[in-house]
Amino acid sequence: MGNLQGQKFIGKIRSETLITLVILLVAALVRLIYSTSRGIWYDDAFSILLSQQSLDQIVAGTAADTMPPLYYFLLHFWISISSSVFFIRLLNTILGLLVVYVVFCFGKEISGSLTGWTAAFLTAFAPIQLYHAQEVRMYIILELSLLVFAWMSWRIFV
Repeated sequence: MGNLQGQKFIGKIRSETLITLVILLVAALVRLIYSTSRGIWYDDAFSILLSQQSLDQIVAGTAADTMPPLYYFLLHFWISISSSVFFIRLLNTILGLLVVYVVFCFGKEISGSLTGWTAAFLTAFAPIQLYHAQEVRMYIILELSLLVFAWMSWRIFV
């Protein structure tokens, strides 16, 4: 009898993982389809230009701006791999997928898997999410940080 329960548990985990992976895959496809459909805009160019500087110059450049340097540091190292528009925007796409996954985890913890999947699905297709996942700006990492903060605060205080 114990083996049968173990198999049901493993089957449940596999189906939950599969549903989550399908949502993430669809979210990735939606974000990647049009990632090169527009050129580099002024704000994108500012981020790219600043991130191509030395780390000291990035700190000095962000001191004059309102944004902290973490995103520019990440972009600095990311661009050293490839400087194609698609690859540069891929960093934000990956961060956007992490947002979808954190939304799933947070929703699942609050009210179960169905809530997590629903929240992740809605996040995967939210226009503002798609926009920030294709923009070369720090807003997606800000959102990810705030989501992780809210989730961890929920875990600590609730």
